[in-house]
Amino acid sequence: AAYLAPAWREGASFGTFDSVTPFTSLGAGLYNGPPHNPTDADVISQMETWNLFDWRQIHAGHFPLWNPFSLLGLPQFANFQSSVLSLPDLVSYALPARYAFVAAVIMKLVIAGTGAYVFARVVGLGALSSAFAGITYVLSGGFASELSWPLTDVLAWVGWLAAFAVLAYRWPSRPRYVVGLAVATAFSIYGGFPEANATTALFGVVAGAVIVVTLALQHRRLWLRG
Repeated sequence: AAYLAPAWREGASFGTFDSVTPFTSLGAGLYNGPPHNPTDADVISQMETWNLFDWRQIHAGHFPLWNPFSLLGLPQFANFQSSVLSLPDLVSYALPARYAFVAAVIMKLVIAGTGAYVFARVVGLGALSSAFAGITYVLSGGFASELSWPLTDVLAWVGWLAAFAVLAYRWPSRPRYVVGLAVATAFSIYGGFPEANATTALFGVVAGAVIVVTLALQHRRLWLRG
């Protein structure tokens, strides 16, 4: 709440609207200085706009397959960055339109923080250190600075992916962990940023290598069935 509070200081909507309002007839002269963050214009011209378009389509009883408002029309669902079926966006559809986008942003924080916490608990950390891990992850620059982008729809699931992978390895006879891993994987893909999926896969490779080396140094056998 403290981190997101400045976003509401000058208005009720979440986004860098000062980046685009100087170019509109209503916003001319509204801001005397330069935009707070001129590189964030994509939030208003794409991410926030797509979320609102999806919200309106869903509430009108249509699945947002096609966006007729971009150029002569462009795919909407097949446009990965629109994140039509990401979990944060699915939650946002249940709220009034004015709160939809910020609800998606808050959901990313919740998913990322709880995932990092659970993963830390799974690998044996205590409650306090696990909470520190969760808070550190959601407020890290690489995550917190990209909250408005679909990049974080994907990266929010890293903790849950790692936690379910470890649990599935430890308990191969318990299908719920495999199901959890599958659901987390699906939502990370629906998050809508394929490059971030590649980054997540790279994390998996590095983490897996570290685990294998750790087991070898402890003279523990790698359990192939797991």
